[in-house]
Amino acid sequence: CFYASGGTLLRIHHLTLAILFGLASHACIAEQQSSLSQEPYTGLLKIPNAEVTDYGRFQFGLSNSVEYRGHYIDGYNYMPSFGLFPGLELVGRIATRDNHSNCYVEGCGIRDLSASAKYKPPFIPAHWFDVAVGARDMGGAANNFKAYYGVLSKELWQLRFTAGLGSSESQLGQLDGVFGGIEWQPWEWLQLLTEYDANSFNAGVKVYTPHSWLPQGWQLYGSWLAYKQEDNAEKEQWW
Repeated sequence: CFYASGGTLLRIHHLTLAILFGLASHACIAEQQSSLSQEPYTGLLKIPNAEVTDYGRFQFGLSNSVEYRGHYIDGYNYMPSFGLFPGLELVGRIATRDNHSNCYVEGCGIRDLSASAKYKPPFIPAHWFDVAVGARDMGGAANNFKAYYGVLSKELWQLRFTAGLGSSESQLGQLDGVFGGIEWQPWEWLQLLTEYDANSFNAGVKVYTPHSWLPQGWQLYGSWLAYKQEDNAEKEQWW
């Protein structure tokens, strides 16, 4: 039970409004951050957006969701990403279930090396929208993750809306058709994400170290895919 006089309640009311206004003001100035998805491209959780790794920047991602024979298995994706030229992102990927087996002499499920690229043309005014085209798992003998796509993104306040169309050889149908998603960044360190990857509705979060925590140019981030509609998976949550 809590009791307060009218004057005290008024002060509490003003203090509450001040706190909420301060949080809202801080949230309003949070800029949208871009980072690798759990697939080899800048994006949300499983889908790309129209952003790319900045020119001259290097990112490295590790995720544990590997598509294999119509299933998501618990494995390893090692993904270095380079902003090779302005607007051009190049990402390598090693996808494997087992880091220790010799795949030439014993079964190891999958051990796949692939390259992906995405290009964001520079001639579209920044206040309009962003557009990019990309290819996942280009060339090579075994194209386990091949996909081609075009994608458009638009930022409004704390939100970034993404919609795209892809063609994919995924047995699960990922990126094979229309896909889209929403990123909400209320604070510098937090993004909330929901998406449809042309097969499954997904939801999760990304967290970032504030820019003041690490030396200039460095940042750590992580993502958690907390909900996935797809049932053909060894786990329900992915990192």
